[in-house]
Amino acid sequence: ITIAAFISLFVCLIPTTIGGLLSAIGIAGMDRALRANVIAKSGKAVETAGDVDVLLLDKTGTITEGKPKLVATEFVASNLPEWQVLRWAADIAAQSDHPVSKAIAQSLDSGSSTLEEFTALPGRGVQARVDGQMLVLGNHRLIEERGLCSSTIEAYLKDQETMGRTVTLLASSTQVLVIFAVADTIKESSREALVELKRLGVATVMLTGDNTV
Repeated sequence: ITIAAFISLFVCLIPTTIGGLLSAIGIAGMDRALRANVIAKSGKAVETAGDVDVLLLDKTGTITEGKPKLVATEFVASNLPEWQVLRWAADIAAQSDHPVSKAIAQSLDSGSSTLEEFTALPGRGVQARVDGQMLVLGNHRLIEERGLCSSTIEAYLKDQETMGRTVTLLASSTQVLVIFAVADTIKESSREALVELKRLGVATVMLTGDNTV
């Protein structure tokens, strides 16, 4: 009897064999993925992973270390003392759980501002009433929507974003007060993984709300 005939006979005699083998393969695949710190939603996800040709990747904490640091500060408003502007920024940033806000808060000295009406602006930043006036701390898009960008500010933002930095601006209802540039470090493992994915023919796309790409 040939091997093929034996396998055919075995499968016919035990109908559940194929299902059992597939389940075992799926479990083994998920176990291997867990050992590589990969969590699969289901066995089906593991089974179809080999057909993936485009992979979407989050940036902060996935491609990067997830530990951004404040690397540059540019004051824009000349009619306010710098210490006061920085205190406002620190107090607002301290209320946010976003990694970029945390980096700003950790780099600045918070004060005793009267902060009220703190509100998150999804995909844009946060706003709060500080010492009686409404301020926003957010990204380039938020400031554009408020109509507060000038050609000088746009040029500075472009320079920072070209360097791969995340730019956050503190603004009142009438003007931008200060610009913060935050940078994160790319993981060494990210470079290796991206090279390997390219070798396997998998295209990668980075998802980020920081800058327009």
